[in-house]
Amino acid sequence: MKYDFNIPKSVKMMIPAFMRGLKQVDWLISLTHPVVFVHGLFTDFINATDKRLKWNGQSISLKYLLQDKFGGDIEVVNQNQTARPFYVYGAGDTRNPAVFNPGNPKNPIAIDVNEFDPEAVDFIINVTSAVVPDEPTKDEMIALVKEYKLHSKRFKITLV
Repeated sequence: MKYDFNIPKSVKMMIPAFMRGLKQVDWLISLTHPVVFVHGLFTDFINATDKRLKWNGQSISLKYLLQDKFGGDIEVVNQNQTARPFYVYGAGDTRNPAVFNPGNPKNPIAIDVNEFDPEAVDFIINVTSAVVPDEPTKDEMIALVKEYKLHSKRFKITLV
């Protein structure tokens, strides 16, 4: 949608022609200054939201998203976690949904609780110290990745 419109021009056009004196128009435009300010904030918000919403679950590419936000050299390295996947419940847990047979690899149970490797991650983001110079920038990057990644994926950010 188009939200951009000229408020001072609208003020001039709404005043009858015989009342369009310089002082009257300037006075009415100065009265609409708070509306112009709020309109500017709103259009900035709409533009930022439109830019943010172009990244969705179907079209996201973390590397390009992070480069768009932070710039610089960013590399995303996928790790294959097929050998030791992350399981939520142990085999003896009563909350385990036994949809498949216990011998079936699709059944989300582990032989022992916490059998998986807690240090293993699904992808690693390699960045330079020029891209992430301080801890708040790294926290911002972590929050952005958490917003767009799949829920079950784990990651870490390493400085190279």
